[in-house]
Order: sequence, then structure tokens, then C-alpha cells
Amino acid sequence: MLLNASRKADYDRLVAYLRGKEFQSAMSARTLRRPVNTDADVAPAIPKRTLVELPFPGQASLIAALLDTFLADVRVPGSSRYVLDLSGSMEGHRINSLKEAMLLLASNTSVASDHYARFQNREEVGIITFSSQPSPTVLFQMGSTPAENAEARASIARFIKPLSSGGATAIYTSVQRALTELSRERSRGKEKRYYTVVLMTDGENNRGLDEKQFADWYQSEGDSVRGIPVFPILFGEGSPKELGRLAELTGGKLFDSRSNTLAAVFKEIRGYQ
Repeated sequence: MLLNASRKADYDRLVAYLRGKEFQSAMSARTLRRPVNTDADVAPAIPKRTLVELPFPGQASLIAALLDTFLADVRVPGSSRYVLDLSGSMEGHRINSLKEAMLLLASNTSVASDHYARFQNREEVGIITFSSQPSPTVLFQMGSTPAENAEARASIARFIKPLSSGGATAIYTSVQRALTELSRERSRGKEKRYYTVVLMTDGENNRGLDEKQFADWYQSEGDSVRGIPVFPILFGEGSPKELGRLAELTGGKLFDSRSNTLAAVFKEIRGYQ
């Protein structure tokens, strides 16, 4: 892929070299790849028989079934904590957007992009709501069958819909709880899982641990919490620099929903889980 149009002549010479007989023959001998240049010498170890590629499934229903099976039964499952800001500044559009995004993950939609973003079989989903302090974690086991998964998603929807806002904002204390719970779960775990924390907030931290206290605690915990990334989702007047440092400290990534919809942000985050 050419990135600098002013180097087109150099680019063409490079492509011609890579496609030439000499390079293609040497590449085949060293790496056992089939040359694309028909004049090149094929490595002796490569069979001379006709190459027959496996066909891509020709039916959309079959492709959908394969993807569903992979997500539900094959891929490494995730254990996650969704840390949701319910402080007073979340009132109105912001808390409605938060609910909409969470309900998307718990939906029964058949739209492909939404369908594959929703909570899947074998996942464990923990929701920690917070304002002046974090509330106790509410855990949802997503089941191992379609029926169990559907019931778990319905339970999440029933939990999310009545949420309301009020109080101050204890960001770092709430994230600390999420990391502590997941680190303990990981230490006891008998199967491989992905562990992640998703933080959704619109405000500045003004209760509990401050940024420095959290960073000191995180460093003191060492390997027990490392490898559990935090993905902050920012909207409103929160500090992107501060939340960006939180993501960097934990190996996560900051998402700014002010430049994208929360639904789109959550779909991207699901790719890390």
C-alpha cells in the first residue's frame, strides 16, 4: 500500500522486484509459499498437484450458524465488570444513552452487527453502579444454552431499565472494586478467560480515591491486577487526559462517545472481550 504519492516510482520498482522471477523463486524455496509469478521456480517440497481451496460457505444462514457456534461455544469466554456512573450529572440524556447501550448488549436483535455484540453464552457479566460510592456488584451468568442466555439477558434488561441518577462521583474507588473482584476471580479460575473492566462516566472524580491514590494502589498490587484492562467511556465534561491515563495504566483504551454513539463504542469494546 503506497502512503506517499511522491514515491510512486520507487513503489513501482519495489513491486516489480517482489513480483519478479528471482525474488519469487527465492521466496518459494525459503518459505514454501507458492509463487504468484508463473515463471518462478516452485520449491521442490510443494506438491505438484492442483491446488484446491476450501470453498467459503455459500449460504448466509450457514455463515451465521458458524459464527454463533464460535461465539457461544468455542471462543474463550469473558468475565467483565461494567462500572456505570449514576451521579447527578448523568440525569437526562446521558443516563438514557447509558441504558440504551447496555440494553443493546442484552438485546435479542437479529441485526448482525448488534447480534454479535450482545452478551454471549458462558460469559460472566458484573454490573457495578456508583455515585458517591460503588453499590454491591450484581452478577449475571450468561448460561450455556440459548434459553439460559436469553433469560440472563432479560434479567440484565430488567436491572438496567429502572436505574436513576443522583449523588457525587467516586470513579477510582469503583474501578478499584471491579479490579479487585476480577483479580480474585482470576486467581481462583480453573479455565482461561478474558477479564475486562468497562467504565462509563461523564464527570470528574470527587469522592473516594483520587488519581494518585489509585495509581499507588494499582502499582502496589503488582501482577494480581495486571492484565485486566480498563476501558473508560467518556461523555460530558469528564477529563479525557485523566481517563486516558487510567486506560494507559491498566493496558486499556479510552473511548470518547462525544465523537461517536455509545452503541458504536460498546460494539468496539466487545472486540476486546
